[in-house]
Amino acid sequence: MPITATSANQSGFGTPYTVTDVLRELGDAAQQVDLILDQGETAHAMPSTILDLTQTPPRILRHGPITEEMLRTKGIIP
Repeated sequence: MPITATSANQSGFGTPYTVTDVLRELGDAAQQVDLILDQGETAHAMPSTILDLTQTPPRILRHGPITEEMLRTKGIIP
């Protein structure tokens, strides 16, 4: 079953911004990864915005380039 993730860092560690950084961070566990899409250097030097959609209203778990104000404007959060 495919799994997608917003980042490849371990909890409490820095965010990797290149495939080289991801592979270094994963170490031997990288052998278990079938595919890494390299989008090149990220446009934002910050992690993704993460929402918990299992509750109503959705709750921001991690702030990133998509701001709370943007989410409110689109009606995603109140």
